[in-house]
Amino acid sequence: MSNKNCNNCAFLEVDKEYNPCYVCKDDDDIDLYWQPAEPEKMCETCEYFTISSSSEPCKSCGSESNWKSEDEPEPSAKHDTGKPRCDLVSPALIEAVGYVRGYGVKKYHDPENWKSVERERYVAALIRHLCAYMRHPNGADDESGLPHIWHVATNVNFLCDIYEGENQ
Repeated sequence: MSNKNCNNCAFLEVDKEYNPCYVCKDDDDIDLYWQPAEPEKMCETCEYFTISSSSEPCKSCGSESNWKSEDEPEPSAKHDTGKPRCDLVSPALIEAVGYVRGYGVKKYHDPENWKSVERERYVAALIRHLCAYMRHPNGADDESGLPHIWHVATNVNFLCDIYEGENQ
């Protein structure tokens, strides 16, 4: 069995071949009632997925987009669906972590030293720097001279790496 669309109201039903439609309750000519569901299409502008007609504008961004079917990818297309959009990460965040990490490497002489520190110490440092930032949003760490918010970002970075390592 496969996904089917109701011929009467276009409701998508999963694995129901010979049942009346759940939405419109239509059961006339049940053998002709269900039609194969259209494959999902993706808007090339905003990557919104739909099963709507390819001629309709995108319901998410309104563009008269060229719709791409997931079932029929272009041979030369780059397949980024489901991948993180790293181009959306602020350069300020990347640079902030880079400055703090650079300070740490200079201090400890080892770019991988952070991996030998327990998670709880990063949580404690995160909270400490977050509290300092909340008290003085433009304040800087006494030792490094770098903004507390940059240290918050760096500690979150370490915790994300630890999380990813534990969940692979």
